[in-house]
Amino acid sequence: MNKLFTAAAIFTLVLCCTLAANARMASDQDDNAQAANNSDANIEQAKAAALSWLPLIDSGAYAESWDESSELFRESLGKAKWETSMTVFRKPFGSVLSREFKSAEYKTSLDGAPDGEYVILQFTTSFANKAAALELVTPKKDSDGVWRVTGYYVK
Repeated sequence: MNKLFTAAAIFTLVLCCTLAANARMASDQDDNAQAANNSDANIEQAKAAALSWLPLIDSGAYAESWDESSELFRESLGKAKWETSMTVFRKPFGSVLSREFKSAEYKTSLDGAPDGEYVILQFTTSFANKAAALELVTPKKDSDGVWRVTGYYVK
Protein backbone atom coordinates (compact mmCIF):
# COMPACT_ATOMS: atom_id res chain seq x y z
CA MET A 1 0.00 0.00 0.00
CA ASN A 2 2.88 2.37 0.79
CA LYS A 3 4.27 1.87 -2.70
CA LEU A 4 0.89 2.64 -4.21
CA PHE A 5 0.51 5.71 -1.98
CA THR A 6 4.05 6.88 -2.86
CA ALA A 7 3.43 6.40 -6.59
CA ALA A 8 0.14 8.31 -6.35
CA ALA A 9 1.83 11.10 -4.39
CA ILE A 10 4.64 11.37 -6.94
CA PHE A 11 2.13 11.35 -9.81
CA THR A 12 0.10 14.09 -8.07
CA LEU A 13 3.24 16.14 -7.44
CA VAL A 14 4.37 15.82 -11.09
CA LEU A 15 0.86 16.73 -12.27
CA CYS A 16 0.77 19.81 -10.00
CA CYS A 17 4.22 20.90 -11.16
CA THR A 18 3.20 20.44 -14.79
CA LEU A 19 0.00 22.42 -14.29
CA ALA A 20 1.91 25.16 -12.46
CA ALA A 21 4.54 25.33 -15.21
CA ASN A 22 1.84 25.52 -17.89
CA ALA A 23 0.04 28.26 -15.95
CA ARG A 24 3.32 30.17 -15.57
CA MET A 25 4.07 29.86 -19.30
CA ALA A 26 0.57 31.11 -20.12
CA SER A 27 1.04 33.98 -17.67
CA ASP A 28 4.42 34.84 -19.24
CA GLN A 29 2.82 34.82 -22.69
CA ASP A 30 0.06 37.12 -21.41
CA ASP A 31 2.71 39.39 -19.84
CA ASN A 32 4.67 39.47 -23.11
CA ALA A 33 1.54 40.27 -25.11
CA GLN A 34 0.62 43.00 -22.61
CA ALA A 35 4.16 44.44 -22.78
CA ALA A 36 3.99 44.49 -26.58
CA ASN A 37 0.62 46.27 -26.46
CA ASN A 38 1.96 48.74 -23.89
CA SER A 39 5.07 49.44 -25.94
CA ASP A 40 2.92 50.06 -29.05
CA ALA A 41 0.79 52.57 -27.13
CA ASN A 42 3.91 54.15 -25.65
CA ILE A 43 5.51 54.43 -29.08
CA GLU A 44 2.46 56.26 -30.43
CA GLN A 45 2.40 58.65 -27.46
CA ALA A 46 6.15 59.28 -27.72
CA LYS A 47 5.89 59.86 -31.46
CA ALA A 48 3.08 62.39 -30.92
CA ALA A 49 5.23 64.20 -28.33
CA ALA A 50 8.17 64.34 -30.74
CA LEU A 51 6.02 65.57 -33.61
CA SER A 52 4.66 68.40 -31.46
CA TRP A 53 8.18 69.29 -30.21
CA LEU A 54 10.05 69.23 -33.54
CA PRO A 55 8.29 72.32 -34.97
CA LEU A 56 9.81 74.32 -32.11
CA ILE A 57 13.28 73.28 -33.27
CA ASP A 58 12.33 73.82 -36.91
CA SER A 59 11.21 77.39 -36.21
CA GLY A 60 14.27 78.25 -34.10
CA ALA A 61 12.26 78.45 -30.86
CA TYR A 62 15.10 76.75 -28.98
CA ALA A 63 14.28 78.27 -25.58
CA GLU A 64 10.69 77.07 -25.86
CA SER A 65 11.86 73.61 -26.98
CA TRP A 66 13.96 73.44 -23.79
CA ASP A 67 10.90 74.42 -21.73
CA GLU A 68 8.92 71.60 -23.36
CA SER A 69 11.67 68.97 -22.92
CA SER A 70 11.81 66.20 -20.32
CA GLU A 71 12.79 66.69 -16.69
CA LEU A 72 16.00 64.75 -17.30
CA PHE A 73 16.89 66.94 -20.28
CA ARG A 74 16.32 70.20 -18.37
CA GLU A 75 18.27 68.92 -15.35
CA SER A 76 21.19 67.83 -17.55
CA LEU A 77 21.53 70.89 -19.78
CA GLY A 78 20.88 74.55 -19.05
CA LYS A 79 18.59 76.56 -21.28
CA ALA A 80 21.32 78.97 -22.45
CA LYS A 81 23.65 76.09 -23.35
CA TRP A 82 20.85 74.39 -25.28
CA GLU A 83 20.05 77.57 -27.21
CA THR A 84 23.73 78.05 -28.07
CA SER A 85 24.21 74.45 -29.17
CA MET A 86 21.11 74.50 -31.37
CA THR A 87 22.18 77.81 -32.94
CA VAL A 88 25.59 76.30 -33.76
CA PHE A 89 24.47 72.75 -34.53
CA ARG A 90 20.93 72.83 -35.98
CA LYS A 91 20.43 76.27 -37.50
CA PRO A 92 22.99 75.74 -40.33
CA PHE A 93 20.87 72.92 -41.78
CA GLY A 94 18.19 75.45 -42.66
CA SER A 95 14.48 74.88 -42.95
CA VAL A 96 12.90 71.45 -43.11
CA LEU A 97 11.80 70.50 -46.61
CA SER A 98 10.45 67.07 -45.66
CA ARG A 99 10.40 64.71 -42.71
CA GLU A 100 9.32 61.10 -42.85
CA PHE A 101 8.97 58.71 -39.95
CA LYS A 102 11.41 55.82 -40.33
CA SER A 103 11.38 53.71 -37.14
CA ALA A 104 10.72 53.52 -33.41
CA GLU A 105 12.18 51.38 -30.67
CA TYR A 106 10.82 51.19 -27.11
CA LYS A 107 13.52 50.87 -24.40
CA THR A 108 13.61 50.80 -20.63
CA SER A 109 17.37 51.24 -20.43
CA LEU A 110 19.76 53.46 -22.37
CA ASP A 111 23.52 53.85 -22.01
CA GLY A 112 24.35 56.88 -19.87
CA ALA A 113 20.77 57.48 -18.75
CA PRO A 114 18.74 56.35 -15.77
CA ASP A 115 16.34 53.47 -16.32
CA GLY A 116 12.92 54.57 -17.45
CA GLU A 117 10.67 54.45 -20.48
CA TYR A 118 12.21 55.77 -23.69
CA VAL A 119 11.39 55.57 -27.38
CA ILE A 120 14.13 56.08 -29.95
CA LEU A 121 12.52 57.60 -33.04
CA GLN A 122 14.21 57.99 -36.41
CA PHE A 123 13.07 60.39 -39.11
CA THR A 124 14.47 60.73 -42.62
CA THR A 125 14.66 64.48 -43.07
CA SER A 126 15.60 66.80 -45.89
CA PHE A 127 16.78 70.28 -44.94
CA ALA A 128 17.42 73.29 -47.15
CA ASN A 129 21.18 72.89 -46.62
CA LYS A 130 21.38 69.11 -46.13
CA ALA A 131 19.45 67.02 -48.60
CA ALA A 132 19.50 63.73 -46.69
CA ALA A 133 19.74 63.48 -42.92
CA LEU A 134 18.64 61.15 -40.17
CA GLU A 135 17.06 62.81 -37.15
CA LEU A 136 17.09 60.86 -33.90
CA VAL A 137 14.53 62.05 -31.36
CA THR A 138 14.26 60.31 -28.00
CA PRO A 139 11.20 61.03 -25.88
CA LYS A 140 11.08 59.83 -22.26
CA LYS A 141 8.05 59.28 -20.09
CA ASP A 142 8.40 61.79 -17.25
CA SER A 143 7.38 61.18 -13.65
CA ASP A 144 3.97 62.77 -14.38
CA GLY A 145 3.32 60.15 -17.08
CA VAL A 146 3.73 62.61 -19.97
CA TRP A 147 6.09 61.85 -22.85
CA ARG A 148 8.63 64.63 -23.50
CA VAL A 149 11.75 64.80 -25.65
CA THR A 150 14.98 64.05 -23.81
CA GLY A 151 17.36 63.73 -26.76
CA TYR A 152 17.80 65.15 -30.24
CA TYR A 153 20.51 64.52 -32.80
CA VAL A 154 20.95 64.94 -36.56
CA LYS A 155 23.23 62.61 -38.54
